[in-house]
Amino acid sequence: MLIAFSNAGDDQDIFVVVIVTAIAILRYFILKRGIARGKYEFERELIYIAQKP
Repeated sequence: MLIAFSNAGDDQDIFVVVIVTAIAILRYFILKRGIARGKYEFERELIYIAQKP
Protein backbone atom coordinates (compact mmCIF):
# COMPACT_ATOMS: atom_id res chain seq x y z
CA MET A 1 0.00 0.00 0.00
CA LEU A 2 2.90 2.35 0.70
CA ILE A 3 4.29 1.59 -2.74
CA ALA A 4 0.99 2.69 -4.27
CA PHE A 5 1.16 5.96 -2.32
CA SER A 6 4.70 6.69 -3.46
CA ASN A 7 3.72 6.24 -7.11
CA ALA A 8 0.33 7.96 -6.84
CA GLY A 9 0.81 9.76 -10.17
CA ASP A 10 -0.78 6.94 -12.17
CA ASP A 11 -4.52 6.33 -12.26
CA GLN A 12 -3.96 2.60 -11.85
CA ASP A 13 -2.10 3.11 -8.57
CA ILE A 14 -4.89 5.32 -7.23
CA PHE A 15 -7.40 2.64 -8.24
CA VAL A 16 -5.42 0.00 -6.32
CA VAL A 17 -5.36 2.22 -3.22
CA VAL A 18 -9.14 2.74 -3.46
CA ILE A 19 -9.77 -1.01 -3.79
CA VAL A 20 -7.45 -1.87 -0.86
CA THR A 21 -9.11 0.79 1.31
CA ALA A 22 -12.60 -0.44 0.40
CA ILE A 23 -11.66 -4.02 1.27
CA ALA A 24 -10.17 -2.91 4.61
CA ILE A 25 -13.30 -0.96 5.53
CA LEU A 26 -15.54 -3.87 4.51
CA ARG A 27 -13.52 -6.34 6.60
CA TYR A 28 -13.71 -3.97 9.58
CA PHE A 29 -17.50 -3.87 9.48
CA ILE A 30 -17.77 -7.64 8.96
CA LEU A 31 -15.50 -8.19 11.97
CA LYS A 32 -17.44 -5.65 14.03
CA ARG A 33 -20.75 -7.34 13.19
CA GLY A 34 -19.33 -10.75 14.06
CA ILE A 35 -18.09 -9.53 17.43
CA ALA A 36 -21.43 -7.91 18.19
CA ARG A 37 -23.33 -11.09 17.29
CA GLY A 38 -20.90 -13.23 19.24
CA LYS A 39 -21.23 -11.02 22.29
CA TYR A 40 -25.01 -11.17 22.09
CA GLU A 41 -24.99 -14.95 21.80
CA PHE A 42 -22.49 -15.25 24.64
CA GLU A 43 -24.57 -13.06 26.96
CA ARG A 44 -27.76 -14.92 26.04
CA GLU A 45 -26.12 -18.26 26.80
CA LEU A 46 -24.91 -16.98 30.18
CA ILE A 47 -28.42 -15.81 31.06
CA TYR A 48 -29.85 -19.17 29.96
CA ILE A 49 -27.31 -21.10 32.07
CA ALA A 50 -27.95 -18.85 35.09
CA GLN A 51 -31.73 -19.37 34.86
CA LYS A 52 -31.54 -23.15 34.52
CA PRO A 53 -32.85 -24.97 37.63
